[in-house]
Amino acid sequence: MLRCVMTGREFSTGIETSETDIQKLPDVITSSHCPHCKLGHRWWTHEARIVNAIRPSDWIENKP
Repeated sequence: MLRCVMTGREFSTGIETSETDIQKLPDVITSSHCPHCKLGHRWWTHEARIVNAIRPSDWIENKP
């Protein structure tokens, strides 16, 4: 999960991984499309937050 710098709302990067695997990744810049502000956000690996699951009712795709 990331936090949109424009709206302050969280969104999923769409990347599925484990805490163990993400710790093995280099700290690189990646970009993701933000469904809240409709812009692309560049972020460092260490800025992402791991969550166990996102309820389907919280998926941005299911919001009007």
